[in-house]
Amino acid sequence: MARPCRLRCGAVRPAAVHALAPQPPQPQLVYDIVVSEHLPCFDATIKVKQLLLRPAHVHVLDHVLRTIRPCLAPSYLLGAVVRIAIVFAPADVGALLTLLSLVLVGPTIITMSLTLRYEYIKVLAQTFEFGFLLVIGMMWIVSFAVYTHDLRGVIMPILWCDFVNLLLTYFEDQAVIYVGVVATSCYFVSVTVAMSFSYVENARDYVLVASPTHLINISDLIMNNMTTILALMVRLVYRRYVALKREKHIASSWMQSIGYRCRIGLFAHRARRATTEEEATSSMQTIVAPLAKRAWSTQRLRMRFVPIPTVFDPDDTLWPRLTSFWLPDTVLDRWQLGVLYLVGAAGYVLTLTALHTATWEEQESPLSWALGGAGVGLTTLFCVGFMCCCQRKLLYKLCTSFDFVFLYVQLIADHLCACDLRSWHHVHYCGQLANFMWMHWALTLDALTPAMKEKHGLKIWFAIPVLVLSSVKTLVFIVDIFVRDGSPIHNRLLLHHTIGPCELRLYSPGRVADVVHPHLASHPNAEKR
Repeated sequence: MARPCRLRCGAVRPAAVHALAPQPPQPQLVYDIVVSEHLPCFDATIKVKQLLLRPAHVHVLDHVLRTIRPCLAPSYLLGAVVRIAIVFAPADVGALLTLLSLVLVGPTIITMSLTLRYEYIKVLAQTFEFGFLLVIGMMWIVSFAVYTHDLRGVIMPILWCDFVNLLLTYFEDQAVIYVGVVATSCYFVSVTVAMSFSYVENARDYVLVASPTHLINISDLIMNNMTTILALMVRLVYRRYVALKREKHIASSWMQSIGYRCRIGLFAHRARRATTEEEATSSMQTIVAPLAKRAWSTQRLRMRFVPIPTVFDPDDTLWPRLTSFWLPDTVLDRWQLGVLYLVGAAGYVLTLTALHTATWEEQESPLSWALGGAGVGLTTLFCVGFMCCCQRKLLYKLCTSFDFVFLYVQLIADHLCACDLRSWHHVHYCGQLANFMWMHWALTLDALTPAMKEKHGLKIWFAIPVLVLSSVKTLVFIVDIFVRDGSPIHNRLLLHHTIGPCELRLYSPGRVADVVHPHLASHPNAEKR
């Protein structure tokens, strides 16, 4: 390499070059998941029985519970087995089995209710998940009691108490709680099978909503709630199983709080050292646990967030090459942001227009084809650009969480049954496809790092119009089915299976839609009632 020179008195002499000292590399900017709120504390010594009874009565109750405790678990398991047989037995035998199940299960449920930690109940009762499960469970219990309309419905209040206790009990033997959750889940499965094959004797399937071609019966409402409860019970079983394994292998005064959710966020800092792959994948769960230095002392217990050792590199996106081309190191200019969101807004408006056109148009026209294709094209361009900028590890954690999978499966079932009910009408199919991509975009916004959101000029409230308009779209679709005469909705028989005197009929994917769409199976001879 040539050295810089300068002329002096006819001689060539190299100029002095001062070598610059090598600068140490700047630490890389990474993100950690941290808790973004103050976690609650509570007194675990206060139980429900202390609030309902006097101290002398509590002492007597404790003596009675210590005496009958060895019999509670076997009695509960036997009662759970009898409870499963209720829905398959004849009506008169089922009534007797109901009374027997109450006698066997009742003492255990009463004991669990009296030993619940009062202040911890208040903490869990403020969460959305507990309220959602409580409402779904209440709807299912009332509906099933009306469906059986006899003494078999008496089991429902006890089942409701059992269901709530399993959600609130954390400070007892984890193995017993796990067995109780599994037994209750088996009962929900048995009820689903019995109702699907019409095994429930003397049941009355009342009509809730009727139209010239479609009916929604009380059995449809029960099956809707049942599938939701089953999915959530599967998660509860899995989490209890993981907590039970951790309790056996790790001796600690910490206890995992499964039912409490805390707000988390991404905290930016400079990486001090490279994180190895083993460290990055050693913990894939967010755990909230109460600290108990002295077991059940008068000291208030405070929940603690157990950090995840994974760090998130903002440059490790789903498609780094496209991200570097799409987004340079600087923030996008105003005109670039304007073009980006103009494309997104145009795609969403065309999506809604295509859905509206498909709802009221009997025959496809070139204009409707153009609207549907343009809506899908612009929506794909907008959503794929954001998708490629998602942080890889963060997106994996988001997509493998139960809540995301639970909602995602419901969205897939919702859009598939909507397309099938319209016989895969081209414009309606395009509108549903574009709407599904918009919902995917709204659900995966948390996989964008704060730096990437700043480059996009993205605000978290941008997803609110998408969610609101999607809900309005669903309501319009349902109202169109049950209100407008001549609605172009078609059902087809997917499954017809006979086992003995019972038949299983599954009409169209509309029967699969869980929460967003009700069951829209048309009866063979549906009439206005």
